[in-house]
Amino acid sequence: MDNASVAATSNDITPAEKFLREMRVPYELGDSGTIMIRGDLDLSGRGLTELPDLSNTAVGGNFNISNNRLESLQGCPKTVVGNFDASGNRLKSLEGGPELVVGNYTAQYNELESLEGSPYHVAGNFWVQHNKLASVANGPKTVDGDFFCYDNKLTSFDSTTQVAGLTHGGHIDTPQGHQSIFMKAPPLRQPAATGFTNTSAEPSEPSQEETTSPIAQTRFSTPEAIRKLQNAQLLINQRLNIDGFDQDTVKVKDAAIQGDWLNIELQNGDTVSYGKKNDGLDFIGVPGSNAPFTMATAMACASLAKTKGWDDLQLSGPPENQALLFLAAEKHGLRVANPPAQEHIDAARKQFEPDDVPAAQARTRPSVSAPAA
Repeated sequence: MDNASVAATSNDITPAEKFLREMRVPYELGDSGTIMIRGDLDLSGRGLTELPDLSNTAVGGNFNISNNRLESLQGCPKTVVGNFDASGNRLKSLEGGPELVVGNYTAQYNELESLEGSPYHVAGNFWVQHNKLASVANGPKTVDGDFFCYDNKLTSFDSTTQVAGLTHGGHIDTPQGHQSIFMKAPPLRQPAATGFTNTSAEPSEPSQEETTSPIAQTRFSTPEAIRKLQNAQLLINQRLNIDGFDQDTVKVKDAAIQGDWLNIELQNGDTVSYGKKNDGLDFIGVPGSNAPFTMATAMACASLAKTKGWDDLQLSGPPENQALLFLAAEKHGLRVANPPAQEHIDAARKQFEPDDVPAAQARTRPSVSAPAA
């Protein structure tokens, strides 16, 4: 019998496990005791006044606690890889709620007086309209969808949230007069200029790699840095449709979505972007021909391309950058359809001796994993 199965017969179970069994919700146990729910968890409309302690739980689908009588989010799962809906309750703050939401975050029709406890990043929409907010400070750092906060008690708009979609704060009366808060999304970024284009006739299946805990091997120590890394790992796995990546090569610091592109900030300060070019082909590279480009960045691009299962690559960018990409592709065993001139390859080889550019391992060891939906 699977020791992670909900059907286990051991009496030594946590209150959370007992609750999930009573709800007949399938779950699995991770090595660290973390509870993993692969699908949705719907607790809406049950008259709940408090939540069971699910703080050690990750929900791989949607988590719905709407239309209850909750005054606090204490007990919420810390990770929701889907939509989180807490609308129609009696919440005064978001403290105790999920720290990572890879979907929409909905908390309208409550009694919110503060956005304290907002997640660091929301990969969908952030809706907190129809509340009692006098301030929208302390919201998420970034929202990849829309930020709706109208029908509150705002007298100023003090949000510092970076919003990729629409910001709708409604009409507010400020000391300076009547003000309408409605801001459109910024224009989509231009496709990156230096990198790999996947020109395979048919999309390849991502490589299936063994993954480990996203925090187990992190070298960051502060809570904010850890939240950034967790958010980045989830976004990369979700957008690239992969189960994990080699964190030793792709040294991630943060990630965010701008328009249709996923921007991955590396620890060396460079940015790697993933998305589709105007011709519809998948692309991994850096934005702009004048953007910083190093061997470490080229290796990160090649590692992600390999994890995606790409097997027919087209190079783009200045010749010296293409040479770095070529060497990185070579180290990862990837085929390049348009190698740069030999003189550029030789110059890159001279600059980066074999000891400076580690050969790809026969079997990569990804250290990032996101809950599967």
